[in-house]
Amino acid sequence: MAVIRFPRLKFPHFNQAPAYWGGGGPWRRIESDETYAKIRSWEQDKLIARGRAATLWTPVGALTPGAIQCTCVKSTTDSAQRNCDSCYGSKYIPGYQKFMHQTVWFASAEYASFTLSSVTISTTTKPNLLQLSAGATTGTITTNAKAFTNPPASPANWEVRVDSFIRTTGSAVTVEFSTNGTDYYDVSLINGVHRPIGTGTVRFRVTLTRASASDASPSFEILRMRRPATENLNPYITRMRPYTSGQILILKTWVQDRTSLLEGQGRVDEHLQDRSWTAPLDFFDLSITRDTQAAVIDDTGTGIHPFIEYQNDGVIGATRYLLEQISVSTQLGCFTQQVFVERKAQPGESTSYLVF
Repeated sequence: MAVIRFPRLKFPHFNQAPAYWGGGGPWRRIESDETYAKIRSWEQDKLIARGRAATLWTPVGALTPGAIQCTCVKSTTDSAQRNCDSCYGSKYIPGYQKFMHQTVWFASAEYASFTLSSVTISTTTKPNLLQLSAGATTGTITTNAKAFTNPPASPANWEVRVDSFIRTTGSAVTVEFSTNGTDYYDVSLINGVHRPIGTGTVRFRVTLTRASASDASPSFEILRMRRPATENLNPYITRMRPYTSGQILILKTWVQDRTSLLEGQGRVDEHLQDRSWTAPLDFFDLSITRDTQAAVIDDTGTGIHPFIEYQNDGVIGATRYLLEQISVSTQLGCFTQQVFVERKAQPGESTSYLVF
């Protein structure tokens, strides 16, 4: 039987024997003791005990499934309009997605896959909009069908937002939905008896009308529908505290002070920028695979940032905060936490007022 010989000292020129000397070495000790799992569990318990609930929105990008480039992007500068309803300045539609929600969207940029009747695409503005054809007082846009799921055992309600524009009195934009391509119902009834549930497809019919052919045409830009993916909720969290789909739990890191000597001011004690942290996203959404990029709040894009909105906070209300300078901890071979800086969304930023 081979004999495993350890070096006499781990720390040469030191007359003691520091560190771990058990069989198998420190790597096996950490693996057997599941130290990384203990650390992650402790941090999750802290979040459950005192974490602040916040709803999270994450930006889409070129690699997001189903995303397409927005028509507001300027070919000369390759930049997007920051107040665009379609992409919210990200260059890619639908701009943002609410965490742990299923989102289905239909944009004017997809008009080639729609069925248009007395409606045409207008390229005179960015983003391009669907408008009534010249001389028409009414017209329809019938979207293509897109897949949805909504567990029939406990179906969630859908939220719908239509971004359209009415320019003159007497004009209107009406919206209907269908799950079979034949029967259409007003969008206000989407959570009624014909609510999209189970597994299927949904399409919409948008009707544009104006009182006179000489009036400015109403326009259609984008429609979004979404529901909370409650089937992916971590039941451990919901048993321990109030928590709903789409939220994460956040805590502040330790306070950091720095002392500096500044010319003309002398000794200055500074309070460094606050940082916050949360668990990997797979802790909140069980459909996400542990220790993968999907569990990270992604801020690698060059445009817009992910952001949060704190819930049940009567002090700051519905203020939104952008998440920047995100870093992750994987020191023990397991993703245990992610840390970031919160920056209050400023007036004029799409995140502060525009994002659905």
